[in-house]
Order: sequence, then C-alpha cells, then structure tokens
Amino acid sequence: MENYMQAVKEYLDPDENYAYHKCPALAQGSGWIEIPEGTEIVRLNCSNSLNFYKKINERWAIKNKIDMENWYQPKPFSSHFDADDGSLPTVWRRDELKPRTINLNGIEVPAPFEPKVGEKYWHLSNETILGYGWDESENSEYDKRVLTLGAWRNEEEIKQVVAALRKVFEVKV
Repeated sequence: MENYMQAVKEYLDPDENYAYHKCPALAQGSGWIEIPEGTEIVRLNCSNSLNFYKKINERWAIKNKIDMENWYQPKPFSSHFDADDGSLPTVWRRDELKPRTINLNGIEVPAPFEPKVGEKYWHLSNETILGYGWDESENSEYDKRVLTLGAWRNEEEIKQVVAALRKVFEVKV
C-alpha cells in the first residue's frame, strides 16, 4: 500500500483558474480537485464543473464531481466536448496539464510568476524563521526588492522552494 504522506497526486485548483499542481497528497491545497488516474481529457463546463474523460474500448468514459469513484459511458454521448449552451467550454488534453517548474540544483520546484497589482504573492524572506513571507503587489520599490528572487502563487509553492533551498544548502532549523 502506498504511503499517504509520500503519495504524489495531481490536482486542479479552482481558486487559481484551475492551475495544475503535482504534489504529495498531504500537501494539497484547500479545495483542490484530484485528477483521476487515467484521465486523458479534462473539460471545464460553462457551469464551472469539471468532467474527466478517458477512452475505454474506443469509447469515451467520464468521471465527474458527482461520482469520482466510477468511470461511466453515457448514451448517447458526443465526443466533440461542446458546451450545453452552444458556447465553447475549456478543454485540456492530458498532456497539456503540466506544471510550470524550474530545476533547483536537481530538485524540481514551482516556477515563479509575476504578480499583478493587488495580487497576493509569496516570496523568500530572511526576516522570518519560515524563510518566506507574503505581500500584496503594489508595484512599489519594496515589491521590486523582494521580487528579485521571485514570487510564488501560494504557500504550498513557496514551501517547496524553501525546502529545496534548505536541502541544497543543508540548512537545519
């Protein structure tokens, strides 16, 4: 049986425009939706609900939030992934769902991003015992100073970066 603390799973975060995350199950963010194993296509409906698709015997099978345990094949079923109201839903192929990461001395960590004004971001900091802090971007001189080493979208990402840096420099706290 797989150790729950070390089991790496894939998730979509609805609070971050369905950002993709791959992390240990224990580190998943609040409200993240697990991507079922075997998923080939993810569809975000106009009603902001997710459906997961995979082919079984050359026919598309579906999983959704209502029944995440079972794959089922509805009849009739369109494989065009059209939205119910005629508008175009958001569809991702499985191979398109990849996190933006960087390699830090052999350790893969989330890539930094550039926050917009008013957006919360997490940054490295030597002013806290944790090694990181957060702020809201104001495009100020302070922002420019702390962002020289990067900004991350959430606490889970910055924790991964700090852990990787501590491993690289063998810092014990």
